[in-house]
Amino acid sequence: MIKKLKLPQFRIPKHFLDEANKITQLFLARIIGEQIDKSIKLIDLTIGDKTLKNCTYVPRSTTKGNLQYLIDVLNDGEIRIRQILEGSEKNAEGDVYIDITLSWKVHPLNLILFGPPGTGKTYTAIERAVEVIDYKEWRKADNVRTEYPKKAREIIKTSFDELRKDGRIEFITFHQSYSYEEFIEGIKPIISSTKTDADSNQIKYKIHFGVFKELAEKAKKDLDNNYVLIIDEINRGNVSQIFGELITLIEKNKRLGEDEVLELTLPYSSEAFCIPPNLYIIATMNTADKSVEALDTALRRRFYFEEISPISTLIPEIIPIEGMPKIEIRKIFETINHRLEILKDKDHQIGHEYLMNCKIENDVIEAFQYKIIPLLKEYFYSDYGKIALVLGDDFIEREKKQDSIKDNDSEDEYFYEIKNEIEIEWINKITLI
Repeated sequence: MIKKLKLPQFRIPKHFLDEANKITQLFLARIIGEQIDKSIKLIDLTIGDKTLKNCTYVPRSTTKGNLQYLIDVLNDGEIRIRQILEGSEKNAEGDVYIDITLSWKVHPLNLILFGPPGTGKTYTAIERAVEVIDYKEWRKADNVRTEYPKKAREIIKTSFDELRKDGRIEFITFHQSYSYEEFIEGIKPIISSTKTDADSNQIKYKIHFGVFKELAEKAKKDLDNNYVLIIDEINRGNVSQIFGELITLIEKNKRLGEDEVLELTLPYSSEAFCIPPNLYIIATMNTADKSVEALDTALRRRFYFEEISPISTLIPEIIPIEGMPKIEIRKIFETINHRLEILKDKDHQIGHEYLMNCKIENDVIEAFQYKIIPLLKEYFYSDYGKIALVLGDDFIEREKKQDSIKDNDSEDEYFYEIKNEIEIEWINKITLI
């Protein structure tokens, strides 16, 4: 979410300009810092008619230690402060009047990334978690992403692994049997070694804290740093049951330090519990399994939703084949998704991950045979007529039923199945049907 703030016009006294550049930067840093009350990533900082692009991380406050970060923001652009101030309006005393506009990216505390399978939602969630906690490493990756995508991913993955090891990130996956007791707190039995009689051991019970409560307690003790919980496949669990009273507590204005902070008593431990403002929840949701609208209304109201769509440009445009016409793999991908959107909806498209790593003919065949076709069979409940509308008749095998006694050639007299061996010529013809 991008926000902009145009500050009132400020005056830089002439004696600041006459002194070292650092003093002017310090003055501007204080002005900027007083306008910012969140941990943000500045995108653009416009001073007068000059803009500093891709500014660095700005911390919560302008304490003495943090002012250096704000000065780094001003140093990070292509133009230094004195260049920015050249030609600016001056009064009779030589003071400079400047306008400042801030543009920044705010990370939602509760975010769900949703889209069709294979669009890189988990990949994106990991990147967002690193960006929230370790912006310097994220930026290092972002700077090399275009030329060296694998290197960028290595930087992100290394930072992610270190942050998990340090307990700053937790990664869990919801499933049908995942429970409130695993997520918040519950009771677990302990078999004591003390025997009550000759044949049996005494069973005791203790309160067990779930992954979310443990992470929340860590975050409360370290409010100067951000923590992230990643929930993969959030819609595969019974969300209302798993979250319980958390549905209310995760709201921004109900968190610790806010005016409407809310504490609730947990059912097992009877402890008062609230959620700190530095704990972020980033979840992923496969829309082919369940639409966004089908989620619990209370949960939908408390999360930001960001769609992660298939990106055809991440797929090679062509794959050459010796002695045969080249495979226009990107065009084939776009054609399939266009047909799926018509026959189903955009939530049932296929993601770019299915084909983005294809380099040779055999990669394409395997992607269709073991990934795309099984997914289409699931989408259409083995309705081979609709699968043929997506891929073409070449992929479908028709066989007369042996017990058929009818002489007519009606469709219900045949078995239909996907052919066992996929030919590259059939794939190449997908865009022609």
